[in-house]
Amino acid sequence: MRAAALRKLLPVAGLLVATGLLAAPAATAQPLVTRVVASSLDLPQVTSHLYSESEALGGVGRPGDFTFSPGGAADEVVQYSYSLNGGRVFTVAADSTGTATVSITPDTSSFNELAVEAFDGAGHRSGKSYFTFLVARETGSWYWSLDEGTGDTASSRPVDNRPALISGSGVTWSPEGRSGGSANFTGAGEFVTGSTVLRTTSPAGFSVAAWVRLPALPDGERTAISQDGENRSMFSLGYRDDLNVDGSDDGSADPAWCFTLAETDSAAAAETRVCTTDDVTPGEWTSLTGVVNPVTGKIRLYVNGTPGIGGSLTETAGVAQWDATGVFAIGRGLDDGPAGRWIGGIDEVRAAPRVWNDVEINTYGAPVTEWPEE
Repeated sequence: MRAAALRKLLPVAGLLVATGLLAAPAATAQPLVTRVVASSLDLPQVTSHLYSESEALGGVGRPGDFTFSPGGAADEVVQYSYSLNGGRVFTVAADSTGTATVSITPDTSSFNELAVEAFDGAGHRSGKSYFTFLVARETGSWYWSLDEGTGDTASSRPVDNRPALISGSGVTWSPEGRSGGSANFTGAGEFVTGSTVLRTTSPAGFSVAAWVRLPALPDGERTAISQDGENRSMFSLGYRDDLNVDGSDDGSADPAWCFTLAETDSAAAAETRVCTTDDVTPGEWTSLTGVVNPVTGKIRLYVNGTPGIGGSLTETAGVAQWDATGVFAIGRGLDDGPAGRWIGGIDEVRAAPRVWNDVEINTYGAPVTEWPEE
C-alpha cells in the first residue's frame, strides 16, 4: 500500500517542484569511478622493422615486430597499451629504457592503424600515437623458384610474404634445375615458411605443384611439399613405395607418385590418396600437380601435365576435411614430427588457393624452361 501511495504522489511532487511551490532536494556528491590524471608524457614513438608508412610490405597473416619508445627524454615510461584497427587493447611492460617490442600480425591488407599510449609509474598517461602502415595485398598464389643459389632463405613470389627458411641440415643450392637453379635435399632438412600458406578447407579448393628429381628410387615415403597441422600434414605431394598401386596379384608395393590427404590431424589418421606409377624414373625431372576440388568432390594428381600433352591424370573421390593452420614445408611431411624427408632435387614450387584449369596445369607441366609469373 505504501509503495502504491508513493507512486501516486510522485507526479504531484514533480508538478510542485516545477511551479516553485516545493523545493527540490539538495544534490548529493557521487563517488568518482575513474581518476583522470593529467597527461605529462609526450606521444610515444612507434617503429617497425618490417612494415612501413609509405610502402606496402609483408602480408596478411605475416607477423612483424613493432617497437614503442618514450616520446620525451624525461619520460619514465613503464607500460604501453596498443590496439590494431580499433580492436582489442593489449598492454606490454617497458624495459629499463622505457622501450617495448611486440609482435603484431595484420589481419587486413592495405591500410592498418596501430594506436599506442604510454604510462609512467605515477599514473600519467600520454595521448595516443597513431602509426599507419601498409600491408601488401595477397596475390592469391605463391611460388618459390628456388633459384637463390646462396643463403638460407627461398623467397616467395610475386610478393615475398611467405619466404621459406632452411630448417635442419643437408639442404644445398644447385645451379642445375628444371628452370634455373634448384634445391637439393639429403633427407635431413627442409624449407619451411613462417606462416600458413593455404586455407585447406576453402570452398574454392587448392592446387599445389613441384618439379622433382630422385637420383635413385628411395625406400619409404618421401614428401616434396606439404602443409602442417599440429600433428600431421594435411596434404603431401611426393613419392611412396608402400602401396600396391597397379593392383597386381602378387600384392607387391610399387614405386609411385602420390598426392595424399590425411582425414584427421592425428599421427594415425586414415588417408585419401591418389597415386600413379607413371614416369617414376630416377634422374629425370618430373612435374607433380595435386588438385583438391570441393565442387566435384575429387582430388587429382597430374604427372607432367594433362593427358592432352602426354601427361597423366589419376583421380579419386575426396575432399580436405580439416584446416591445416601450420607452416608450408618444402622437402618434408609431418607425422608426429618431421617425416618423409626428401632425397633429391626440388624446383619451381607452387601453391594456389583455387583449382587450376588444364591450361595452367599444362603451362606448368609442359617441357619448358621458364614459366610466366602468377
